[in-house]
Amino acid sequence: MKKALSVLNRILAASAGTLIFLTTISVTSCSGNNDEEEIENNACRFAEYYFNCLYKDAMEMCTPESAKWLSYAASNISQEDIDILNSQKDDATCESTDLTMENDSTAEVTIKVKNFLMMDSIGVPSKMRDSALYSIVMRKRDGQWKAHLCCMPQEVKKKN
Repeated sequence: MKKALSVLNRILAASAGTLIFLTTISVTSCSGNNDEEEIENNACRFAEYYFNCLYKDAMEMCTPESAKWLSYAASNISQEDIDILNSQKDDATCESTDLTMENDSTAEVTIKVKNFLMMDSIGVPSKMRDSALYSIVMRKRDGQWKAHLCCMPQEVKKKN
């Protein structure tokens, strides 16, 4: 009887160890997925604000260093641009198409933007675009994923 109890105790101990191991793996992998989901959601929210010219809202979604680029974009909007935006039936929409984790605090998200005002250089009239791909760098700051601009968002050119 003692031998049977000893064997049973070893089986229970091994099962408990396996359960703890599997739980740890499960929790760790889920938190990684949550991070990726947060990155993509925040990148899309930033892009929707940015491409709908809601720069004040976009500012809340980016790192402090990015503010100068949003200020630059806002200072270059003309009345003609505003009229074009106001005449649109639908707002710009965004969806994530790719995510690359560079490290635990930096990621790059490729965003497909639809129905947005494509602003060119000063003096060149803006025009509506059906869709284009943009790359947004995301940085983790104080536990939150924020867009990090080191220049104006650039269209991702298709490879030939």
